[in-house]
Amino acid sequence: MSGIPHHHSIAIEASDIDFMGHVNNANYLTWVQDAVVAHWQKFAPSEAVA
Repeated sequence: MSGIPHHHSIAIEASDIDFMGHVNNANYLTWVQDAVVAHWQKFAPSEAVA
């Protein structure tokens, strides 16, 4: 069984970058969670989403 591709674009703002020049971990995890929810809403049965 293979997964269904799902593309979820994000915009990286200057405020997302930490003092070391990397994306802040908390912001990264928020983007991951947003992508997971968007994927679920797109592919889950409508009764499950409701």
